[in-house]
Amino acid sequence: MRNSQHGRDGEWLYGQGGVGSSAPRVGPYGRTRALMGTATIQVRVLAVAGTRVWVAASGTLCVPTLRTMHYSLCARIVDERTQFYLDLNQVRREDALSPAELPRLLPAGGRLRFHIVGAEPATAAALKTDPRCRAYPDVASAWENWSRQP
Repeated sequence: MRNSQHGRDGEWLYGQGGVGSSAPRVGPYGRTRALMGTATIQVRVLAVAGTRVWVAASGTLCVPTLRTMHYSLCARIVDERTQFYLDLNQVRREDALSPAELPRLLPAGGRLRFHIVGAEPATAAALKTDPRCRAYPDVASAWENWSRQP
């Protein structure tokens, strides 16, 4: 069962729940709070310019939230040439989620491009196995690349 709630400024809060669990809650300043061990992921669109979309995520990446985040990215595809700048600085990968499963995060599409920003080393390495991905160690280097494009 997927619970979602629309937050402020275009952010979407996602949680994975079942019997005895609660939906994510929006706390002060739009932060999410996990109740009763529910893993949550928060996905926000920070900028859009043509076919470029800058998406920041925070929370826990596990099997259920990986699927949820995948669908969130699918919903934000502008056209077949969309470039996602995916800021993962505030995302923690759950140990139970194998790095081999991480490429499932990315939507299908040979012309889509993914700029992975600030991911944990194991996460960045797993995603870079996809030739559509390029990794940046920090926001500044990714923003420099974003700014050079027309």
